[in-house]
Amino acid sequence: VLMNRYHTLDAEKQSLHQRNTQLATQLNRVRENWLKIQADMQTEQMVSSSRLHEAQLELEKYRAESKELETRLNRVQEERELKKSQDGIILMAIDQIFTRIVQSCRLKPRKDAMLAEVEEK
Repeated sequence: VLMNRYHTLDAEKQSLHQRNTQLATQLNRVRENWLKIQADMQTEQMVSSSRLHEAQLELEKYRAESKELETRLNRVQEERELKKSQDGIILMAIDQIFTRIVQSCRLKPRKDAMLAEVEEK
């Protein structure tokens, strides 16, 4: 009876040892697979971070370029408005000079000729 019990326990021990070895091998495979997946994920995260950084740099470049273009546009618009204002002032001055010339002209035919010439244009 004791020998039977010994053989049963020994068989169980070998069975448990074999099962333990199998589970240890499976655990190692799962760990290796997990480490590979983790490395792949880290690589992917680094690539994504790199792309994000490049995109942020490009965005900043475009923002700076946009700001520069906007500044140039505003300056050109201000210059155009100033030029229009100056043109208006010059036209008003010419008109005033012409009006004074017409008023100071004593010859009626010459005065009429000047007014007629301006009206044609």
